[in-house]
Amino acid sequence: MSQTRSLNVDFTSWTGKHLEVTEGLPNQRTLVYAADLNFRKPHMIFQATGSARLPATVNFHSFSRSIDVSVNGHQIAFKPHGVFKYEASFQSPALNGRVLTWKNPKYMNPAYLECRDEHGAVVATFTPNRGWTMTKAGRLELDLRLPSGPVTDEVVVTGLALAYYIIVQTIAARGSLVTKVTVADAGWHKYSAVPSIEFSDRVKRLREERHVPGLALAIVDHGRIASAGYGSASLDPPQPCTPDTLFDIASASKSLTAASVALLVEDDKRYSEVQYEAPMSALLPDDFVLEDPVYTAGVTVDDILSHRTGMASHDFSYLSPRASAPDTARSVTRNLRHLPLAASIRSKYIYCNMMYTVATHLVEEKTGLPFADFLEDRFFRPLGMASTNLQPQRARDRGLTDRIATGYRWNEEQREHRGFQTPDCPEAQGAGSIITSVTDYIRWVKAMMHRQGPVTESLYQGLLKPRSIQDPGEEERLYAAGWEIYHYRGHAVVSHDGAVAGFGSTHFFLPGFQFGAVILGNSDTAIPVVTTVARELIDQVLQVPHAERSDWNSIEWTSWETEDSPGETELREKLCPDTHEPEPQQFPLSTYTGQYKNLGYHELLVEAKDDRLFVDATDRSFGFVLTFNHVGKQSKYIARLKDYLDGFEISIAAEFVLEDGKAVSLGLGLEEEMEDLVWFAKVEEGRNA
Repeated sequence: MSQTRSLNVDFTSWTGKHLEVTEGLPNQRTLVYAADLNFRKPHMIFQATGSARLPATVNFHSFSRSIDVSVNGHQIAFKPHGVFKYEASFQSPALNGRVLTWKNPKYMNPAYLECRDEHGAVVATFTPNRGWTMTKAGRLELDLRLPSGPVTDEVVVTGLALAYYIIVQTIAARGSLVTKVTVADAGWHKYSAVPSIEFSDRVKRLREERHVPGLALAIVDHGRIASAGYGSASLDPPQPCTPDTLFDIASASKSLTAASVALLVEDDKRYSEVQYEAPMSALLPDDFVLEDPVYTAGVTVDDILSHRTGMASHDFSYLSPRASAPDTARSVTRNLRHLPLAASIRSKYIYCNMMYTVATHLVEEKTGLPFADFLEDRFFRPLGMASTNLQPQRARDRGLTDRIATGYRWNEEQREHRGFQTPDCPEAQGAGSIITSVTDYIRWVKAMMHRQGPVTESLYQGLLKPRSIQDPGEEERLYAAGWEIYHYRGHAVVSHDGAVAGFGSTHFFLPGFQFGAVILGNSDTAIPVVTTVARELIDQVLQVPHAERSDWNSIEWTSWETEDSPGETELREKLCPDTHEPEPQQFPLSTYTGQYKNLGYHELLVEAKDDRLFVDATDRSFGFVLTFNHVGKQSKYIARLKDYLDGFEISIAAEFVLEDGKAVSLGLGLEEEMEDLVWFAKVEEGRNA
């Protein structure tokens, strides 16, 4: 728009919910429009005042995004549409049915709106004030070429309707989260405006109910940071959990991995070839090769960051430092060619940790720096995250051993915790392995919200562009790049959780509220607890009436307890449909023992132990052991897979192919996204694997 008419949008009486649109200088403003607002049953009633020939009314239907508009006696079908951005079109009665569209071109700044005509030309904009004072809403800019009178009325009313829907409800929800307490009252640090004592007590009860030894929480609210610790970082020896306790945050690390790639995308001078749409095989021509040449040529940087490459997770394929030949980011990348694909490119969201390790290989190849040093130089040091490191050993080498939390698994039968130290996982860098505290990691959340330090507006928008649909349900769960985005009660929440043996984590922020949090715990049961605390915090921020709040504790706990993997009965029916009870093992175990190999999954040694077939695969990144139980036909088995760290167990299908009385191959159900088993060929005796 070249020349515009500027209108100010203000709340003149916050408690009375009255809105005025004026024109002119602050001391010489002319009233143009006025409206009464109602928040309980959302609607707007415009008054015939100023130069407007209204009345006009707007009715909102809960959070269904349905808006009924009447302007100057004309009913306007104003139907928001689109998944990723707020957008609503209408046929203008004053323009003889021509279509005008209000839309938000910046997804993560939903308050900014543009009105475009049928040719895409911008005829009006609404810009919210950055610092809300509970009175000033924003500014409307109208193209002077826009016909005055009824056309302007329609544009103003529809624009304010959409802005009201997005912003005014957001602003009205503020004010209930923080209560003035002293540090001693709730154990909070840094400043006194923190969640209420009741909320702190709630966190303590959740931790105790779900057997989480220690939990730490930090929030950032309009740039101010507060933090607290609860319980124990270690049970033996006793060590309190504080905001400075260090946790393995697992997949919550992915937001920084994606941001690392984004820094290369932003640096056109040194890394102009690195773009989100660039094929990975062009950036890593010798290393990034997939099973199918079409995939090799087609998979882009965007694809690996949004879990839409078509590659299954294959989490049991890569080797830890416990192996004789451990994997690195480069070897994990080069091994992709040996792993089967599960879906077409961009056809399905399939969470794949490996691709985030591949992303770190890209960073290392382009910058010449180890990924740990890159994170240090570009994020940790600039943001003041002095205690944050990639891998626990790096933290120990810097004298931080006493601050690292012990990981725990709760044994319900024995009513006790099993403790262990989190291991180094260089083969999985980028997918996880950041060791940090809530005090440090909230600085990263704050930098994202406020575009501080290395986070520019362009980098922010690039990271938060939705790329994959995780769940098209009520909350519209989307995956961007290292961040998940979902919608709750009409508001976007940006988050990412993390789960690894002995630890649960989450970090999130609400862009429309300048509020974020980091929540970390040191047990397997911390996973549902940190998400429960996050959801209850969000309810407080949005000021959801208590009667309308969900029982997040029950919801998250039930979801966590629900077994995703098939049970033994289901596996038995699949392996041997006609067998109702396991058949006895008749062939000697020596029929099956020996070395087996799969190019992508490396070698497995099948042994006889305690009269059963047994595999020790603790050399994997997700180390495990297998114990085989015969089902039928002397070839079909159910194997119990037990995690080497926390003892978690699941059942998987196992099948041998027999020839001339000897096993020649072994299939294992190691990948749930694959219809077939992962097949290992037996290595002939006397030949190297």
